[in-house]
Amino acid sequence: MIEFGTQDKPCYFCGHPKTIGFHEHFIFCPDCSAIYTFMIVQEAMCDHVEKAPVIYRHPWFDRDTDKPFIYAATLDDQYPYRCSECDALVLADGW
Repeated sequence: MIEFGTQDKPCYFCGHPKTIGFHEHFIFCPDCSAIYTFMIVQEAMCDHVEKAPVIYRHPWFDRDTDKPFIYAATLDDQYPYRCSECDALVLADGW
């Protein structure tokens, strides 16, 4: 991944052929405005998010996208993330 710039990687959510990489690990899609990154899933209570990204900003066109993703849970959870498909707990960290 590059520090900042366009890349020929399609958007995970909308498939737009070019995205923008920033801060080494984050991806921004200029088409659907999603911001996400791929982390290492250390433990998940389901199989939906094995290769799914952690989302920081939902695509503007559809908050209920049909692709699975990991989102931040509440601060009281032992696990910091949850699955978008079934709300199962997910432990993800690092790159």
